[in-house]
Amino acid sequence: LAALAGCGSETVESNVPEILKTVPTLTVHCGENSTEGLQGTHEWWYANGDGTQTSFIADSLHPLQSKDYMTPLNISTQSSQPITARLEFSVVPDKVGARSWSVDSFHGPGEPVDDGHYEVLVYILEPEGGTEDVRQFFMELPYGGYVYEVTALWESYEDFGGEVSYSFYTKAMTLREAEDLCGYPLVEDME
Repeated sequence: LAALAGCGSETVESNVPEILKTVPTLTVHCGENSTEGLQGTHEWWYANGDGTQTSFIADSLHPLQSKDYMTPLNISTQSSQPITARLEFSVVPDKVGARSWSVDSFHGPGEPVDDGHYEVLVYILEPEGGTEDVRQFFMELPYGGYVYEVTALWESYEDFGGEVSYSFYTKAMTLREAEDLCGYPLVEDME
């Protein structure tokens, strides 16, 4: 698990509300960079407090049709080795899965989608003592541009739960692009 510390491994404690009436959010962190996951298809329920429940289901565009609605997670690396990202949910889920496609697979809305995706391994870091509300999730991001769909499941909470998908994509930055983003020249150009 030591390799997971590369993109931030601080513990995030979650104060779970008594009743969560909205779908939790996802923020993907890698070093100093982060992006919000685009909320996708989901089903959610919560207890009303009077013995009844409210539930809702929402459909959305496929992640490969949603580029215009996402902000990329800029990643840069000096090698072709994968880097590790931390998945931060506003309420810690029970299970998380992920899959990916090359950014070359982006389509416009209404265009058919070739679902030739790759499963992505999500690592779970349990805190010592087994406290559920500080469980952390990590995933490897290969160098390059990829589209990711993260699916999370909340099934152990008594007053709310459901399944939500989120999407984001990565943009690999060259050193020259990183220079333009930061506004500073490369050290080699200063010599």
